[in-house]
Amino acid sequence: MTDRTRKLHIPGIMRKPFTLIELLVVIAIVAILASMLLPALNQARSKARDTQCISNLKQLGVFMLMYSEINKGSMPKADGNIGPAGYHGKWQDMMMLFYMPGVALTDSCSFERIDGNVRTPRRIFSCPSGESSYDASKRSSPYGINAHIAERSPTPLAKIRTPAGRAMIFDIDRVGAGYDGKAHARQEGFGHSYNESYGWLLQGEEARMRHMNSRGANITFVDGHVQGMRYEEIPESQYDPRLTGFAFWCD
Repeated sequence: MTDRTRKLHIPGIMRKPFTLIELLVVIAIVAILASMLLPALNQARSKARDTQCISNLKQLGVFMLMYSEINKGSMPKADGNIGPAGYHGKWQDMMMLFYMPGVALTDSCSFERIDGNVRTPRRIFSCPSGESSYDASKRSSPYGINAHIAERSPTPLAKIRTPAGRAMIFDIDRVGAGYDGKAHARQEGFGHSYNESYGWLLQGEEARMRHMNSRGANITFVDGHVQGMRYEEIPESQYDPRLTGFAFWCD
């Protein structure tokens, strides 16, 4: 092997190490690329959670219609569906008839796990953008049913004049109040002034809208369709002047 050959090959084998400046440049480039990609990734994850929430609510809407078909057109009460009296048997428990056919219907069977006051709802009963577990003595974070049509004497679905305009299940987040699985109009009407403890969609400083860039909620309507509505679009009462031709909360 000639000296010339050695000179040609040795530089290719004996590479010089990176200098500190070159290493810092590479790190800076990686950081810039990451900062450009992370917002897109976060947006994609948020969109996936939105889609899953809509899917959950659509499925619950179908279950609600199935329930009404085998119960003379009536939807379940917000609570008190099991037993002769009391609050046993939430509306979600009744949906277990279709979500997990054959399950024994008991109070709070819609929760996957109960550890004291900490509840973990089954997947379909909880918004994926919310907390997977929560303290039920301090928060109502899963979905809530329209209390105005699901109180002690639920409105038969056949008597709802505008199913496409009547809200049925809401994405709610109420902090500072115990769980009840219901959503009320912000201003009750019927001579009632607004009482924060009644439980609108949001309650408490930590409560937040989970969709539409944290500005809206997903809502299932009586006809089964799901619609996202911004905070300012949701009627505050059954007498909201924007409600023309249908009643969002009740007749």
